[in-house]
Amino acid sequence: MRSIHSILSMVILYALSQSVVASANAMESDSTIKALTKIAPTSPDYARSLQQLAEIYLSKNTVPSRQKAEWFIRKALSLDPDNFSFNVTFIKILYEKGFYATANETCDRVLTLQPKSGEVYNIAIADVYYYKGLIAERSALKYKDMISFVETTLTSDNYVSLAEFGIEDLKLAASCYELAMQYRSDHHDALFHLAHLYLEVNNFSRMALLFEKAIHLNPADKDAYVFAALAYYRLGQTAQAYQYYQKAFSLMTKEEWAVYNTIDYLVPSKESDNFKPNKQHNTVEQYEEKFWKRKDPLYLTAYNERQLEHYNRVAYANLRFGVPKLNLPGWKTERGKAYIRYGKPEGFYSIQPDIGMLGGSQVWQYPQTTFYFNDEYASGNFLMNDSSVLRERSLFNTSSDFFELPKERTFVLQTRLYQFKNPDNLTRIRNYFSAKTDEVDSEYETFGLDVVAVAGLFLFNDRHDIVSETKTRLKLNKDQEYNGQFVHHFELDNLSPNSGVTGYSSELMTLIDNRVGVKREPVKIRDFTADQLMLSDIVMASEISLDNGVTIIPYFGNTISRNRHVYLYFETYHLTLNNESKARYRIETTFIPVNKGNLKSLMKNLFSSNQAQVGSSFDVTCNDRDDRYYFALDIKDLDPGEYQLIVRVTDQWSNASAYQSIPVKISTQ
Repeated sequence: MRSIHSILSMVILYALSQSVVASANAMESDSTIKALTKIAPTSPDYARSLQQLAEIYLSKNTVPSRQKAEWFIRKALSLDPDNFSFNVTFIKILYEKGFYATANETCDRVLTLQPKSGEVYNIAIADVYYYKGLIAERSALKYKDMISFVETTLTSDNYVSLAEFGIEDLKLAASCYELAMQYRSDHHDALFHLAHLYLEVNNFSRMALLFEKAIHLNPADKDAYVFAALAYYRLGQTAQAYQYYQKAFSLMTKEEWAVYNTIDYLVPSKESDNFKPNKQHNTVEQYEEKFWKRKDPLYLTAYNERQLEHYNRVAYANLRFGVPKLNLPGWKTERGKAYIRYGKPEGFYSIQPDIGMLGGSQVWQYPQTTFYFNDEYASGNFLMNDSSVLRERSLFNTSSDFFELPKERTFVLQTRLYQFKNPDNLTRIRNYFSAKTDEVDSEYETFGLDVVAVAGLFLFNDRHDIVSETKTRLKLNKDQEYNGQFVHHFELDNLSPNSGVTGYSSELMTLIDNRVGVKREPVKIRDFTADQLMLSDIVMASEISLDNGVTIIPYFGNTISRNRHVYLYFETYHLTLNNESKARYRIETTFIPVNKGNLKSLMKNLFSSNQAQVGSSFDVTCNDRDDRYYFALDIKDLDPGEYQLIVRVTDQWSNASAYQSIPVKISTQ
């Protein structure tokens, strides 16, 4: 029969263990430690109390506390050396202290112990496989990008790759995590680490599936949503990634949310004053909103791709660059800060540790520069060397951003924007875009299937607020194809010259694989309100038809072969009508070589200049004050070179004249 002291010890231990499960703060309190140390060595629960003390000291995450934790667990093991739970705590402490070989040997020894049935055994064995996986993963990642220089200089090309040494460790880590999940299907940490291994080998589909499982197990797991979003982003499923980030943010505290949304690392020092409240924005939050709006590379989507990229950079930095034993999250490290600012380096390798650099070095190569990170004392916290710090400061303060849409998801979009007057004397814009069929869809020429896409034209002001827009869903097929290109156009009407428009964005996105083409250009809305002779913009085209409206295939570049057909289309406004309600005007076209002098001085004596080459001159009669006209232009006799094409219209009744000019480069091809 147990003594009263023994029973009291059991009660105290049970109450404290429940407190440990319920509250980490209670575990770390001095009162909890004092209570556990009061359990007598004669108590049958004494060994268990030693393990509890070991776990508490380990959670303090300091060098002295880890020393104490090891002392307590070794004492517990001296009383019960085959206890699975005690051995797991011992493995955990060895791992945290960096004794990886000893921890791995202990894992192997525990796995040879006589198996027992029950949930406690399964949980313990799952944790053993988990830590064995951690040790293998650490080794795999250590060698994954490591090189060893045969010569002593870092500039030497004489080196060997050590990556192959990590392959078997990578396989072993994955196998151990899978075994951990066999023994305990809801093993959160094993599932996360297995998913992260798939990230390292670019198997993002498998990574996404594992985090979906984590979400199923715990729908309130914000980290599962974050890393699932990272997987979907790497898969190119940006809409799904955005949705999952928003769900994760809804589960975070304000402080956790701020880690992903702050732009402190993205604002160069030359713009730091703008980051403070001023006349343009009353709060930091308003500035951040303006900052992200300016960075948005695609208006077609409901989210900001640049901001989404930022979320992914923060998530990856926290995943890979944190130093838990220093209580240092990844986003606060120098590697994390560089990754958040500049993104994934184009080149990356690790240098094997040596006596002068116990933790080794890492080299990150970007198009603009190279950064060197050193871990001098093997703390796990890599710091930039002095020269890299100087280069980083210079680069960050001279470059505006380090992001572009992924090349594998983009194609070249060519655009032309023309402005015309509408019946109310406001401005009508017609924007043409063109993209190569094989770039939009590599299988289009083979199968000839419709390419389902969404396209849009957006006019924005200097704050990047959308002033006017139009979007439509398209089926691109033979009807829109011209010489291996899809050609389409948009119109926006009733635009005022006082609208504040400073630029436009023409965008096309396929809906099957989310491939995108974007072209942005500055633009100023023309003013057609004055009652005077005016010309619209000049359209230079390869094909024009006025049947059933205006059908135009414009030239999307300024270079034209003199062997090609060239058509000009434009509109003339506010012509004078005679007594018979007829208008009459003369059209003159002139090519002025740009290397013959200043365009303004040449325009002064436009048609008397011997240097100007007249393309055509003829009269047109119409029945309205506004008229539209197109005609063919013969350029076969022009010398190759750069010109300004001048189109001048003269009203024959009022003698008023107006002109427009466009740059043209004539080639022989």
